[in-house]
Amino acid sequence: MGRLNRTALLLGSALIGAMLLGACETAPDEGSPGTRVPNRPETGLPRIAQRDPEPAPLQSPRIKMVDFALLRVGMSKAEVRAIFPDPNEIETSTRGLEVWGYGFAELLFRDGLLENWFNLRDHPPRR
Repeated sequence: MGRLNRTALLLGSALIGAMLLGACETAPDEGSPGTRVPNRPETGLPRIAQRDPEPAPLQSPRIKMVDFALLRVGMSKAEVRAIFPDPNEIETSTRGLEVWGYGFAELLFRDGLLENWFNLRDHPPRR
C-alpha cells in the first residue's frame, strides 16, 4: 500500500504542477495562426478615432515688424516713429542723449535727431 500512495502522490503533484504551469502561460497574439480570437459583438456603429484638438493659432507680435535698413543717422523722432512703434522705455542722460528701448533694439537720439541704433536680436548685450 505504501508504494501505491507514493505513486498517487507523485501523479497528483505532477498534475497540480502542470495545471499551475498552464495558468502561468501568456496568451498568444491575436494575429498568430492557430489561435482563437474571442467573438466580439458588432455594434453596427463605425469606430471614430479620437482627434487631437486643433493647435491654437500663433499670436501676432505686439509690435509691428521693423526694417533697420530704413534708419538713417540724422532722422527726426517723427520720421523714426513712422518706421518704429512707440518705445517701451525712454532714458535720458544729463549729456543730452536720449535712448529709446524696445527690448529688441535701442535707438540713440541727440538733440532730437537719430545718432545711432543697436539691433539687440543680432547683437545681444553681454551681461
